[in-house]
Parts: sequence; C-alpha cells; structure tokens
Amino acid sequence: MAVVFAILFLLDQGGFGVPDVVLFNLLSFGAATIVCVAMTRVRPGRARAQMAAGLTVLAVAYGSYLVLRGWPLLLFVAVAWGAYIPLFFLPFNALVIGITGPEDRAGKIGSFILTYTAVGIAGPYVGGILVDRLGYDALFAIAAGILAVDLGFVLRLREGRRRIRFRFAFRAVGVRTSAALLAEGGFEGIAFGVVPILAYGFTQKAVDLGGLFSLFALAGGVMTVALGVWSDRLRNRRPFLLAGAACSTLASLLVVGARSLGEFAAGQSLLALTASLAPLFLFTIAIERVPGRPASVIATRELLLNAGRTASLAACFVLVSFGLTAQHAFLLAAVSLAFVALGDPRGLRPAEVAQGIPGDNGTAREKGRKGR
Repeated sequence: MAVVFAILFLLDQGGFGVPDVVLFNLLSFGAATIVCVAMTRVRPGRARAQMAAGLTVLAVAYGSYLVLRGWPLLLFVAVAWGAYIPLFFLPFNALVIGITGPEDRAGKIGSFILTYTAVGIAGPYVGGILVDRLGYDALFAIAAGILAVDLGFVLRLREGRRRIRFRFAFRAVGVRTSAALLAEGGFEGIAFGVVPILAYGFTQKAVDLGGLFSLFALAGGVMTVALGVWSDRLRNRRPFLLAGAACSTLASLLVVGARSLGEFAAGQSLLALTASLAPLFLFTIAIERVPGRPASVIATRELLLNAGRTASLAACFVLVSFGLTAQHAFLLAAVSLAFVALGDPRGLRPAEVAQGIPGDNGTAREKGRKGR
C-alpha cells in the first residue's frame, strides 16, 4: 500500500530528482548487504524477535515521513529499509523453508508469493486513493499503524522461538548458482528502484499510479503456484528456471521500448506475470543443493541478492547521472535476467557439504526427519 508511494513521495513532494531516488535505493540495498553480513557475525537469535525488530524499524521508517524532510528523510529511510530487509526476511525465509520438503517445496514457496500478490492487488490502489483524498501523511501513518498490528501478531506466534545461526555457504551453493542469485538481485534492484520512476514518468496521478501497480501485482501469482506444484511433481527445476528467465527478459525489453502508458502497462504486467518464476525455482534449487543447511543457504542467498541489487543500482545511478533516461537504464534488468538462467540444480555430495559449511540449526522439519 505504501512502499511505492514512499519512493514516489521523494519525486512528487520531496524535491528530489531521478538520480537522487536511484541513490536512495542504492543506499538501502547497500545497508541491507552490511546488515546481512553482521547477522552472520553475531550470536544466534530467535527468529520471532528478529522479525519483530525488522517490522519495528520499518514502522519507524514510515513514521519518519511525518517529521523529516529533505536529505535527512532520504538517508534515514534508506538505512532503515536496508536494516529491515535482512532482519525480517532471513528468519522469515528460514521458517518458510522449515515447513517444506522436496515433494512440496516449490509449491509452498509459490503459495507465499501468491499471498504477497493477493495483498499487492488491492494495496497500491488503496494507497493511491488515500494519497489522492487524504494526502501522503495519512497514508504513511496508516502504514505504520498496520505494521504495529503486525508486530503484535508476530510476537504471539508459536513459531520462531528457536535460535537460528546464519552462516555463509558459497562453496556449497556453487559458482553458477551464486552468479545466478547475484544476477537475480541485479534485476530486483532495478525493478524495485526504477519501475516507480518509469510509472511516474507516464502519469503523476496517485490513483492512476496505484491502479497501475495493482494491475502489475494481479498479473503474477496463480501461475507461480501452478508451475511450482508441477515442478515438485517432476522434481526438475531447471526447465522452469530457464523458461521464467527467458520470458522475463523479453518482458523487460518491452518495458524499455514502451512509448505510451498503455505499452508500459502491458510490458510491466507481462514482466510481473513472469518475474517471480525464475526466482522461485532458483531459491528452490539453492536450498536443494545443500540439504540440511537451510539457514546457511538463506544467508548466502540474501547477501548475494542485496549485493546484486546494490551493484545494478550503482550502475543505474552512473548511467542516469550522465544523462541516460531511467527507461533506457532499465535495460540492465534484461541483462541481469539472462544470467539468472545459470542456476545449477546439481548439488555437492554430502561429504562435501559437511566440509564446506559451518553448522547451523537447520529447520524443525528437517531436524524431525533426522530424528526419525
């Protein structure tokens, strides 16, 4: 409901230009990379507490829109968002993987993506109406309130009380899959940081912008679950990874070439339809390469994603600073997606896995299997 307008506020009300907004996202993902490394260097924490900390930071970030302006706002929110990403999603993804197995992993991960999509259909449209009728302050205050309610819900969860140790596992994940995850991050950085700018270039009406992003969300979810279940049955992820990367690359090129709002909406909707496919199967491939060490894979993946997001946005910042349009800079997304296809489902032998990764606490479901 609010994330897109938190970015657009900087253009619409904050007095910032396109390079500044690209820098904002660059700083955010750079901070996420640093926090991700820090989380592997500290004592293991409880997933529930870490997720609650992430939500608290995010709520404070939205609240800061009510009291800060100019560069203090941009810098504070960038760092806060960067801290929120690993604080919430490292333990959250560990809990998600803990309820999956080889027979249902892609389907269940896809169902979480579908949940995001279902919320994303209504959220941006509602956000646009709130901005249009009540203003940005009301939107950000409501967003902070929703996160406060979510924080209370997370603290009441039965899951997430066990401590999880996050470590890196680059050797076990493998060079090709690591490169693919880095490239996925490159695409996501451009998609997250540049698509709102492109939409704003076609229309400045908040309701229209909210409707556009609701349309983009509507395009994606059901296909992801269906193909995830299909891949679970076939136990072969690579064809789905290749198909998803190829389709998303072509859709990115349509966005680059769009000359009207209709063309942009069509290209971005096609991209939304396919963009979650390759990441779903790449995540599944990475987890299945290193059985029994999900927390290490999740930490490795998160670091590579945020490093890729930072690198692609740094390249985008340089390009737009030298006069290239944000739309042409979006070509970086297509280039990144082509490399996502490098993901390799062939894992190391168990003995190699044991040598290459420091121990982590695994997941409840995998521990149960070992006990049986």
